[in-house]
This record gives sequence, C-alpha cells and structure tokens, in this order.
Amino acid sequence: MFLGVIAFCLAAMGLLLAAYDRLSSNGLDGNDEELLMFVMIFSSAVALLLIWQLARMVTAFRRTGQNVTVEKHFIRAAPTLQPIAPASQIPEAPAAIDPSSAVEHTTRQMAGIYNEPKAMK
Repeated sequence: MFLGVIAFCLAAMGLLLAAYDRLSSNGLDGNDEELLMFVMIFSSAVALLLIWQLARMVTAFRRTGQNVTVEKHFIRAAPTLQPIAPASQIPEAPAAIDPSSAVEHTTRQMAGIYNEPKAMK
C-alpha cells in the first residue's frame, strides 16, 4: 500500500508538470489554467485520502500487534466411549413413502365428485 501511494503521488506530480510544460509552450489561456487547477486539486485530494488511509492502516496494524492474546491449550482427558448396540439389535427404519404429486392429489379429490375415471371402470 505504501509503494502504491508513493507511485500515485509521483505519477500525479509528473503528469501535472508535463501538462504544465506542454501547455505553457503553446501559451496558457484561461481554460488551460482552470483545467490544470482542477486536475491539481483533484489529484491532491486523492493523494491526501490515500495517505490518510495508509496512516489508518498503519495505526490499526500497530494496535493489533499490541493486543496479542496468548492462547492456552489445555490437555483434557479423552471422553470414555459408550458401548453401542450390535447391528443385529438395532431396529430397522420404516420404509420411506414417496409423497404423491399435487396433480395426483387433486385428481383423487375430484374423482369422487364428478365420476369414476374411465381407466378405473
């Protein structure tokens, strides 16, 4: 982050000086001066914000270094294992029943109201 902020600041200064040199050789008019001022103020604001962010990161890094917590590892006795029932004594689970679809449910409800379905007769 530090190198990025330094590179941005140097690049912004270099571009401003190159633009000023280029525009001054052709003669500066009012629009050129306003453009250079805008670019200078904008790049300075961005550089200041980057430096401020870098300072915050350094401060946060220093604070985390001071608050180092030492983790203590305790050796605990292994829990005793409970015996489990052999596979022959475990009751079997009931067979899963597939739920019927909504269409089938609606058809069964309406079958008694109107008439028996032709396939049933």
